[in-house]
Amino acid sequence: MSVSGLALTAFLLFHGGMNLTLVFSEEAYNTICRLLGANWYALVGSMVIGFLVLVHFSFAMLLGHKNAIARGKSKYEVNIRQKGVTWESENISMIFK
Repeated sequence: MSVSGLALTAFLLFHGGMNLTLVFSEEAYNTICRLLGANWYALVGSMVIGFLVLVHFSFAMLLGHKNAIARGKSKYEVNIRQKGVTWESENISMIFK
């Protein structure tokens, strides 16, 4: 899941960087568009990204299921607040760090 997440993050950074060139130079953006148009490697790249999304979501579902099995019937622990105690007073040390 970490590998697919890193690959998807790299794609987003690359894609955002290419689109950011439009802010600085229309000519550079047009060059990138011509280079990456509907060429075979762009189509293959799109299929790879789609596959990575499926792999990433599949692993997320699998890990969530394994977590639920390992946790058993017990859910997350819940702290019950006392009357008159606010969130701020419980976390005052975190606010002023």
